[in-house]
Amino acid sequence: LEIIVPSVPDTTPPEVLLATPTGDNIPVSADISIVFSEAMNQTSVEGYISVSPDISFSSSWINNQTLVLSITGNLSYNTTYAVTIDTGTKDLAGNTLAYYTWQFSTVEESEIIQPPASNDWMWIVIIILLATIIMLMLFYQFNKERKKEG
Repeated sequence: LEIIVPSVPDTTPPEVLLATPTGDNIPVSADISIVFSEAMNQTSVEGYISVSPDISFSSSWINNQTLVLSITGNLSYNTTYAVTIDTGTKDLAGNTLAYYTWQFSTVEESEIIQPPASNDWMWIVIIILLATIIMLMLFYQFNKERKKEG
């Protein structure tokens, strides 16, 4: 007995299951990742995804279902980014993804304490040297006075 299973066309639209990063204080080196509920038409996704403010990125796929946007360089500090996937995005069966957008904000640029420049070190050495000379002179004078009294 042979069981014949009729093929049912895929009419279920894809969804975004996970989109990262989200929230605040995101490192400027972060990549953007989107996990879809099913395998996607890569060309349609890449053609209808945008990031504002505009950034340069390269895209890579894992199993036609996860898109990773690797940022060229770094994101800007203290900036809110909006990622939008427009309605032209389709799965492999041609079903359209509903419009999807989310935001995240990057960390503030921390103050970086610079080490002293090479000419700054010279001043530090001169000050230490002068302080040492003054202390030696005072010590010498103190011993000279003590010997006079003794």
